[in-house]
Amino acid sequence: MEVIQVIVALIFAIFVIGLVLGLPYILAVGGAGIVGFIAGAMWSACKWIVKSILYLIFEIWDRTKAKIQAKKKKKRLMCMFNLKNKGHL
Repeated sequence: MEVIQVIVALIFAIFVIGLVLGLPYILAVGGAGIVGFIAGAMWSACKWIVKSILYLIFEIWDRTKAKIQAKKKKKRLMCMFNLKNKGHL
């Protein structure tokens, strides 16, 4: 639930920042500028969210890969020292 609130807050923050940065264009172009700006702000928010999700996926994948490698290393060490058969582990 907290993750959803954070995502909504980030989308709102990106939209507000985009609104402030795009204000001169809205004033210069008029109604078409407003529609184009809202579309652009939503597009930038969507790109940012997609990048964040991809970053999280790759971060989780890296951690999982590291855990798998650690298990393989531990298994290799156990086999090398034959600790399983001696009752140490």
